Amino acid sequence: MKKTIAAIFLLFFLVGENFCATAQVNNFNPADLSITFEAVANDFNNGGQALLLFTLKNNGKKILPATGWKIYFNSKSALRVKDTAAKVKIERQKANLFCLLPIAGSEAITPGKGLAAEMLLDDNLINKSDCPEGFYLVWDDRPLKGYDIKNVSVKPIKLKAIDGRVQSDYAAVIYHRNLQINRAVNGPLSKVFPTPVNYAEGQGSFILTGEAGIETDEAFAKEAAYLSVEAGKLLGKKLSVAPGNSGKKIRLVKKEGFTDEGYNLEVSQEGITIAAGRSAGIFYGIQSLKTLLPAASWSKSAASVPVPFVEVNDAPRFGYRGFMMDVARDFQTKEEVKRILDLMSLLKLNTFHFHITDDEGWRLEINGLPELTSFGSQRGHSLDEANHLPSAYGSGADTGKLYGSGFYSRKDFIEILQYANDRHIQVIPEIETPGHARAAIKAMDFRYRKYMAIGNREEALKYFLRDTLDASEYTTPQAFHDNVINVALPSCYTFIGKIIEEVDILYKEAGLQVKTIHFGGDEVPSGTWERSPACNALIAADPALDNTNDLWYYYLGKVNKLLSDKGIALSGWEEIGLRKTVTDGQNVMIPNPGFTAHDLRLYVWNNIGGNEDLAYKLANAGYKIVLTPVTNFYLDMVSYKTYDEPGYFWGGITDISKTYGFIPFDLTKNLKEDHEGNPVKPGAFAHKQRLTDYGKTNVLGIQAALWAETIKGPQQLEYMLLPRLLALAERAWQKDPAWANEKDSSSMRKGYNDAWSSFVSITGNSLLPMLDRYNGGYNYRIPPAGAIVSDNAVLANTQFPGFEIRYTVNGGDPTFKSNLYRAPITDKGLVRLRVFNREGRAGYTTVIENK
Repeated sequence: MKKTIAAIFLLFFLVGENFCATAQVNNFNPADLSITFEAVANDFNNGGQALLLFTLKNNGKKILPATGWKIYFNSKSALRVKDTAAKVKIERQKANLFCLLPIAGSEAITPGKGLAAEMLLDDNLINKSDCPEGFYLVWDDRPLKGYDIKNVSVKPIKLKAIDGRVQSDYAAVIYHRNLQINRAVNGPLSKVFPTPVNYAEGQGSFILTGEAGIETDEAFAKEAAYLSVEAGKLLGKKLSVAPGNSGKKIRLVKKEGFTDEGYNLEVSQEGITIAAGRSAGIFYGIQSLKTLLPAASWSKSAASVPVPFVEVNDAPRFGYRGFMMDVARDFQTKEEVKRILDLMSLLKLNTFHFHITDDEGWRLEINGLPELTSFGSQRGHSLDEANHLPSAYGSGADTGKLYGSGFYSRKDFIEILQYANDRHIQVIPEIETPGHARAAIKAMDFRYRKYMAIGNREEALKYFLRDTLDASEYTTPQAFHDNVINVALPSCYTFIGKIIEEVDILYKEAGLQVKTIHFGGDEVPSGTWERSPACNALIAADPALDNTNDLWYYYLGKVNKLLSDKGIALSGWEEIGLRKTVTDGQNVMIPNPGFTAHDLRLYVWNNIGGNEDLAYKLANAGYKIVLTPVTNFYLDMVSYKTYDEPGYFWGGITDISKTYGFIPFDLTKNLKEDHEGNPVKPGAFAHKQRLTDYGKTNVLGIQAALWAETIKGPQQLEYMLLPRLLALAERAWQKDPAWANEKDSSSMRKGYNDAWSSFVSITGNSLLPMLDRYNGGYNYRIPPAGAIVSDNAVLANTQFPGFEIRYTVNGGDPTFKSNLYRAPITDKGLVRLRVFNREGRAGYTTVIENK
């Protein structure tokens, strides 16, 4: 096998003579190139690497010269040529940017020919997000311009036999999971989502027409206007809003006795009444009214819409119900942000954590610092970073293109703030510091060069973020060596003060008050600042500082002071509440008692690798926390670990059931597997710290997070987001479920499975059909079919009811016109199964062999 591959593929299969690179540059079109990766084997030579066959083919009519070109690309893991006989090599440029280039003895590639080489990826190739991406060619004599190579394909490892038959690696696992779902759920299910505190449904419906008016208390005028517009989408005309509307109507009533977000919704023959003490409660009552309606109502306007008779009394469990969206790694447009805010409001989520800066991008226009966006929001081909950031995450050669480049103007951001506020959503901006700050650092370098060129040294240094003499060596998890702000420089705090001031102004111009700014604080690696003259001078001069570890607390103290002077609270990842210490000779992180008296909010993501109780330690120590555990609420993690499923899996394999099954006040109780997918042994967490009653008062709420390294546009964003965000919303709003408090494990499992089955039924029969139509439709993930072979027949099932399975035998991927699965399939051969929703959209294909 190895000799065959070496003989066939580790060579240039081309004809023709070498040509002068300069001559060919003017003739060859890089768009005529295609690149193919074929995954040959994982765990090659037991080394945890993937063996890939790389092919570069010339599909044009001109010759690609032997030399004079380079091909750049991004890769999550390092890639190298296995055999130098291939006459090409790969060099790492920076972080995840690599370069493939010809070496001595290379030959030109004539039309229709190409070169092939075996390569090793420094990790296994499990799914599509593991693949190299963003390929572009640069001519040596035109080093400033790149040309995207768009014809790139990856062939995954061929399906292997499992239990003696070829099949998708997830087929049987998914099938048996789906079998656990009780399809005959007992009792009526709530049509209101998330599940309300009390729900009673009567017989009959109120018929809502365009003639119905809205009568409102003056305090709810804004909500009445919103309801009028939403009803207009259903009925083809806005409903009139007036104090004395006669006839059957919708009434918005101010009534005391509710919590800030609580409400009562009553639908009867006389009309619809929503009562609350605050405008937020009225707004959430409107959202409940919307989920009551038939899904088909949102397809197109109609003369009337039936609204079931119900009475609902409701209020949320947590005051903080959040979603964090990263637009720094890959950008999303203002329009898509507003679509996500619409979705959040429907699900009664009230906090939008907006991650707008990171190493790979700065996405917010700041008055007085135009370089942050003119430089820091743009990615493209650049080796010296003279004018913009380099390509990352497959963003390609050109600046100004989605989704690597882009930013929100001040006007855009104000519009987003107001749009969110109208939907009772607080926007918390995140400005990553002092780590994850490469975009800001490089933008201020650009600013420095600009002002030094005109002789203005004072202005050049005003916002400078690094010590030019710093010889510290460090590497971040993203392979950066230069992404941490130097916290000893006074200009660091001038910069941060400027950002705080301008963000504060933006909120005020939106008519709002910024309550907190999230300043990140995570992943500052070991080695940072250790060989910085500026840091060492500060340590020597300040008796409160003993070493570079203390610079962390120095920095946080100064940032907290800048914020508190403006009445703004400091938020950050859990690291801002931790302190390094030594226990039994080991470096460990413990809650830092020095900051508990301050108004800090910690977002705790780390619940893996022994940190399962970290959130509880911090809450018990007195910190206000938001639970954001990676294993349950990081929506950039895969739903299943298979090739067709995008996302990462370093922190967990996060099927919707894991999000739904999370118990906020006892997070290990329902934990069935660790972040690597291994079963958890009984009693594995018995020694972990429990959440005290005092600690419970410090849990503000829960939040999902979607990091954007793998997110290339709104379709991918919505695929990763949904339907898992539905489970997050349920867990954030619904009162503490009875099953979570069962002491007997078998009773808890039964109670959980009944609740999970009800949630699956509501999701498949009501929520997803609504999301097919609501707001133009959302691209939620459709889970693949589960399948096994039993008694010489293929049995298949779906996770959600109301979805169809269609199949082919010894054919291609099923389409909406393929055979409908109604009974076990007895045909022999390779059976391909695909799940379709009611609109004809499908998930990826499950394959299983029936011998």
